[in-house]
Amino acid sequence: MSDQQAQQPTILFMARDPDDRYSLKYLLEKEGYQVFGRQTRERAAQLMSVYSLDLILIDLDLHESTGIEYCHYLRKTNYARVVPIMLIGDDDEHGTNCVAAYEAGADDFVPTPFVFGVCLAKIRYHLKGRFRSQVVASSMSVVVSAGELPGVLQFLEVEQKTGQLTIKSTPGTAVLTIKEGKLINAHAPNVEGRETVTEVLCWDSSSVVFTDVEPSEEDHQFDDSLTRVIMNSAVQVDEYRALQKKLPPQSAVFLQGDKRLPDDAASVQRDLHHKAVLGHGRDELLQDHNYTERQATVALLELIDDGYLKVGEAPYHDYAARSFSSYVGKDGSNLRLLLKSLRALQFPLKQLSNETAPISIDWTTPVPVIIVTGNKPEHGHLLINSILQIHRSMTGRNPAIRKHLGGTTTYRLSPDEHHCVDIIHLPAELNPAILRWLDPQVPYMAGILLIVSDQDRYNIHINLRLMRLLRQRFQGVAYHLVPRVMDGDVAIFKMDCEKCGYKLAVDIDGVGDTGICPICNAEIIMPDCLDNLARVMRLPREVPIVQAQPDDVRHAHDLLCLLLDTIIYSMDHPEKAEQDEAKASSTVAKA
Repeated sequence: MSDQQAQQPTILFMARDPDDRYSLKYLLEKEGYQVFGRQTRERAAQLMSVYSLDLILIDLDLHESTGIEYCHYLRKTNYARVVPIMLIGDDDEHGTNCVAAYEAGADDFVPTPFVFGVCLAKIRYHLKGRFRSQVVASSMSVVVSAGELPGVLQFLEVEQKTGQLTIKSTPGTAVLTIKEGKLINAHAPNVEGRETVTEVLCWDSSSVVFTDVEPSEEDHQFDDSLTRVIMNSAVQVDEYRALQKKLPPQSAVFLQGDKRLPDDAASVQRDLHHKAVLGHGRDELLQDHNYTERQATVALLELIDDGYLKVGEAPYHDYAARSFSSYVGKDGSNLRLLLKSLRALQFPLKQLSNETAPISIDWTTPVPVIIVTGNKPEHGHLLINSILQIHRSMTGRNPAIRKHLGGTTTYRLSPDEHHCVDIIHLPAELNPAILRWLDPQVPYMAGILLIVSDQDRYNIHINLRLMRLLRQRFQGVAYHLVPRVMDGDVAIFKMDCEKCGYKLAVDIDGVGDTGICPICNAEIIMPDCLDNLARVMRLPREVPIVQAQPDDVRHAHDLLCLLLDTIIYSMDHPEKAEQDEAKASSTVAKA
């Protein structure tokens, strides 16, 4: 956003089609206003999280509700409590909608059809009124560090101020209600009362706005000196700062400790322990919405110190050495025969009936296992279906299939009656029951194929959880596949806007192209999907990353051959595999 844009009054226009509705967005932009058109509550909320609006204009006819209902909803939120709201739309001769708009908390109503000059005059009036009220009502608006916030609180106490102090930071928004310099109420996410002050003093920095308003009787919950509350919080804040330095590395893996967590453990400890042993990372645990970061930090370190959790190495730590040492002494005859059969295939494949019967299988005999998993099981199914076509063309029959609990399925590839390889398709989340079933298969694991369908923060967390759990058990070769799945005419992957965090759909082939985030208007330069994956998952250069089309049998064939080649090579050359793999992986492969 340019400096000129930053100085313009900002208006949110909520409508079914903001660009075409009354041409109002276009007309207001011609007048020099910065207008954001939004169609849904979700996108409007995302905008409000990154922009300070000066006026909200709402059409009566919305997708999810009426404009009056949305106005009523906004007036209940902390954000829109003081922002002018104007409604616009049809009305009857009795002014029914106009009355309802004012009752919902609107500052004005513009009936249609309207004269643009009149509508513009109303907008200017409310914008001037907002700026006047900010000057009168807001006696303080400043960005402060944690060390400066106590001075702000003590200033309010000395001046015997009455009003609301709103403190915004990454962990959330806290509201402190003050009466004649004394704290009478306070709340923040997952905490309330005097403890709220402890929380906000732990925040690294925050934006602080004090507004002169008279609190209601309901706001008056207690009566305490701000200085005394600050002093009582000081010890806890210092302890928290010291504990932060003791936290494990961001990439650490958490394992079940030597001691069993007692049944009467605090709820935050039980929740953290459960998530930690199911692959959640340090930052996921600390930033959970069910508790504050300070509460989570204290509880996590207590779990580690008391022996209920252990801290293990990161999943990709010393990847090359660990991977190739995993195959020393293992028999690869089944994998070799499968690779030989795959290489003998002629394309295009012979089209055989899906109803061809599998051969009789002895499921009690262990065979090599290849794990297929990822954040979108449907993309795993596309790859599996391609492999099934390959197997039918290769052998003239279907592979044997076994379904297990939790959506887990095993497909047995059998080039002949004596040599088999299992492909186990795992769901995106591994619960304790699935892990107990999987553990007996671990000695026979030959490789992992992780399908990373999206690269936004939420889905990267899912894929990292999978790899933390799998690589606790198996340290061999793990290929990372970016699937090329068509969405209409383009193949896309999801990533976050680095400014506001909005999930963007990006064209895989649009490397270097530029776009605009629809939420914060930041310019986006489309990255290479493989380079971006290595960055967001913090993958060492030795970790193989490929791109392939999972529903294309040729791509699936080449991918299987590539994986089997790497595994067999490491079995045959354990003394030089690490060095060669490091060289081979210095450039990213595309299947």
